[in-house]
Amino acid sequence: DKIDGREAQKLVDRLEHRGLVERRPDPGDRRVRLLALTDEGTSLSQETWTAVARRCALTTLAPERRLLRSEHHEYYDGEE
Repeated sequence: DKIDGREAQKLVDRLEHRGLVERRPDPGDRRVRLLALTDEGTSLSQETWTAVARRCALTTLAPERRLLRSEHHEYYDGEE
């Protein structure tokens, strides 16, 4: 799915208003603005990915099952 330019602009405006991103000039093209996470945006991103990882089915496996799965992938990844 695609979003149009107006919708992208609204989204960036909201993120910027919340202090999660900032617009920066592109050193290679003065017409372009780059987006960068602020410290608050970086912190929220890390918290979000940590929460996602906690809910991931693999993180709820017992340690010995995770080890077996890891060994399985190492074995098959090496055969390709």
